[in-house]
Amino acid sequence: MAKKKHRALQIALITILVVLVCALGGGIWFISHISNPENAFSELRESGEVTLAATATVPPTLEPTKEADGEPTATPALTPTPEPEMTPPDYQFEKKRINILLLGADSSIERVEAGLNFRTDTMILVTVDFDNKAVDMISIPRDSYMRINKGTRFNKINAAFVFGGGADKDGYAYSMNTVSDLLGVKIDYYVGFGMNVVKDVVNAMGGVDYDVDIAFTMCGRPTEKGMQHMDGQKVLDYCRFRKGGRGDVDRVERQQKMLFTIFETMLNTNQVKNIPQIYTAVQENIDTNLDVMQIATLAYFAKDLSMDQIQRHTIPGNGQYVGSTSYYIINQQKKNKLVQEVFGIDGPFDEAITLEAIQARVAEQEGTVPGEGEDAPEGGADDEADQEKLLTLTMEAGDMLDYMDAYADLSDAEVAVAYARLKDAMANQNASEMRSAMSKVRALLPDA
Repeated sequence: MAKKKHRALQIALITILVVLVCALGGGIWFISHISNPENAFSELRESGEVTLAATATVPPTLEPTKEADGEPTATPALTPTPEPEMTPPDYQFEKKRINILLLGADSSIERVEAGLNFRTDTMILVTVDFDNKAVDMISIPRDSYMRINKGTRFNKINAAFVFGGGADKDGYAYSMNTVSDLLGVKIDYYVGFGMNVVKDVVNAMGGVDYDVDIAFTMCGRPTEKGMQHMDGQKVLDYCRFRKGGRGDVDRVERQQKMLFTIFETMLNTNQVKNIPQIYTAVQENIDTNLDVMQIATLAYFAKDLSMDQIQRHTIPGNGQYVGSTSYYIINQQKKNKLVQEVFGIDGPFDEAITLEAIQARVAEQEGTVPGEGEDAPEGGADDEADQEKLLTLTMEAGDMLDYMDAYADLSDAEVAVAYARLKDAMANQNASEMRSAMSKVRALLPDA
């Protein structure tokens, strides 16, 4: 667990990134260097062909003074050497844009025990247009049915990180490749956060004022509707809340609005004094392949942004059941219209993720799922196909446990028994037990 740390919801991602860049940027880099994004994000720089160098320092030259008769004096005088100047790299920054995938992954006890603590429940692509001084945030609902890692495997998009082996293996690469395949743009950078980081950030800021649009209760903690001052726990609860007419789409919209509120609060209030406290709270919970120079450059760019230069979007589509599983079916025509508006390119159309193709594939898969007609092996699955089915089933069971954690009355004896049974089945990776336990939970909690 050297790299993976804990992950977070998207509302913390950009906020903490800005905090981090400010914390690292002050007093470290020459302003003249970080003010030019090409110095940090050129492909030549990343390949190691270009480095920032100072002009060579020439040692002071000993120039002996001479007496009137032409003989040198015994003590020479020093001729001062000019101060070295920073030599800018000699290349062009052709892209003028970078794409950063922000990943907020859960870390519940149940998934830690099942080895699935790095499933990304939140994915957001932040595209930074340096030329036009614009930032677009594109949220991708976690249940989006997608081709995983540009291959022949299909599943919910939040499974890409798990299929790649999480943070210790190729989880970030799988996630970036999958989103790249969806939008048709290159993604080079990622930032991952721990879920509870949002509480630390908001609390360090002193909270935020926000007009809550819906009254709800999360894990026994009630939140009223209306304008109020929210601490970190309330903000996290608000952004985790999933109930609503459009399910995860409503949650994505709430998260985006809260993210904007947090970012605007940092811009409009004197948060400089809190940066050391905020940075200390989150520095151990960040995974990213951005280096310090790139982070500092982003900080310098972000300091002059206004809120109207930041646009938020959600991949268009609809949530619906296909077979026994709820998926978010992407509307590829509308998605490609968004790609054209943001990136100015034609987006890809994948025939394999049309509704008809998904229905045919899911029908075929559900006819051979372990646990229907025969039990999967007690210790797990043997071949690759069964391993994927078991992994998918475990993720669905994890969703159900999340729901029960948030909304179920665990003081009810029958509900508590069903909860414990499902948790044990996940930990033991027994497919038939998981399916049986999930059926019992649905009988008790039809909305689960």
